[in-house]
Amino acid sequence: MTIYFPNKNDEWYTLPYAVEPILEFLKPNSNILCPFDTKDSEYVNVLMNAGHNVTYRHIKEGSDFFDLEDKDVLLFDYIISNPPYSLRKQVFNKLEELNKPFAMLVPLVSIALKPIREKLQDKQLLLFDKRIKFKSEEGMICKNPPSETAYICKNILPKQIIFKELKYT
Repeated sequence: MTIYFPNKNDEWYTLPYAVEPILEFLKPNSNILCPFDTKDSEYVNVLMNAGHNVTYRHIKEGSDFFDLEDKDVLLFDYIISNPPYSLRKQVFNKLEELNKPFAMLVPLVSIALKPIREKLQDKQLLLFDKRIKFKSEEGMICKNPPSETAYICKNILPKQIIFKELKYT
C-alpha cells in the first residue's frame, strides 16, 4: 500500500452548490467512486440524494487512491471528487491510467499541468461565473479563494467547454 500524507492545506471541503452542477451530466442511478471523500462529504451526500450509488474512500480511513487498480474501478461509471491540491498532477496521471470517466474540481490553472495539457483534446471543462468557496476542517468558509476552480472532466460533458451559473445556497 502506498500511503501518502496530503499537505495540511489539502483538506478543504466542497459545498453542495459546487457539487450540484455536475449532476445534470450524469446517467441516472450511476455507480460513482468518490476517492477523496468520507461519508460526510457533500459529494457523497449530493450524489446519493440524486439517486446515485456512491462508494467513498479517504486516506484517513486507510484507502489510498494511488493503490486502486483497473479491476477496482470496473464497477464504477464515474470518478468524481475534489482531489488534494498538492497531488493534482499525480491524481490526473492515475485517472489516465484507470481510464474511467471523471470530474475533478481543481484550480483552473491545473490545465497547465503536464498530464492534463498533453491530453487536453480529451478533456472537458465545466466553468463557473463565480469563484467557488470551500470549507475548512474547522468549518470556516474561505470567502476569497486564491484561485478560480472548475471541473476538469473526461467523457462526462456533451461538449468540451460548458459555462454554468453557480447558485450559492
